[in-house]
Amino acid sequence: MIFSNNNLKKSVAMATCALALAWGALGTAYADSVTDQAEQPQGKIGIGANATNLQNAYDYWERGCFKKLKEDYEGAIADFTVAIDKQPDYVEAYNNRGLCYTAQGNFALALKDFDKAIELAPDYADVYFNKAELYALSEQPQEAIEVYGQCLKVNPKHIEAYYNRGNSYAGLGQYQAAIGDYTAIIDIDSEYLDAYYVRGNAYGRLKQYEKALADYEFVLSKFKSFYAARFMKGLVLERLGRKEEARETFEEFLKNVPDIDVYADRIATAKELVEELKK
Repeated sequence: MIFSNNNLKKSVAMATCALALAWGALGTAYADSVTDQAEQPQGKIGIGANATNLQNAYDYWERGCFKKLKEDYEGAIADFTVAIDKQPDYVEAYNNRGLCYTAQGNFALALKDFDKAIELAPDYADVYFNKAELYALSEQPQEAIEVYGQCLKVNPKHIEAYYNRGNSYAGLGQYQAAIGDYTAIIDIDSEYLDAYYVRGNAYGRLKQYEKALADYEFVLSKFKSFYAARFMKGLVLERLGRKEEARETFEEFLKNVPDIDVYADRIATAKELVEELKK
């Protein structure tokens, strides 16, 4: 299959605890709802995953965040649960506990937590994103597409929601819809090279090779070491009948690409095509 769909999944930990901590510092509405969160209550000992003598919901949430960053999901879930017990409307605790359940593969409990967070904070875009990622991971692309759309209604500039929804569309063979999402990213950030690359792949699937070539060439004009784009450029040149340019592109790809497993299939294909194009 020449134009393979780049259906890579972003990590479900995209809404990291580090980001959540930053929101706390900036005064995010949901984080600010925690009483005295900026204070270090008397009696609390230490910070991070090993803090002890915790006093309030925020303390447990914070320690849970550090445990989550260390991939101690059981410990993090326990702390987020205490935070929720102490403050039942703690949106960030539900969201982060849902991410931990997702990391464990416990999708039913994760979905329940994301839904609760959305119920409490219907304008919190990243919870929709996390819920959509959950559907994508559980191989429910149509449901994922719907929830990415809900995320984008709340935040029309959520680049990763466009990117992953585009990948979900592409996975279903809906390449024109995927192109629409990748183009939306480019409209927001004209330097987002991954969007050009996957849009080029989608154009290739539709046999719109000139448009695909333009996207790959833009990527390479900005980042010469985007090896996958150079390989795909060679393929579209071959499809356009520009055999000499295709051969030169593959040779340049083979000259510079690292000989590592992630590129092994492309390297083997490029070598075969170079020999074919010499005939």
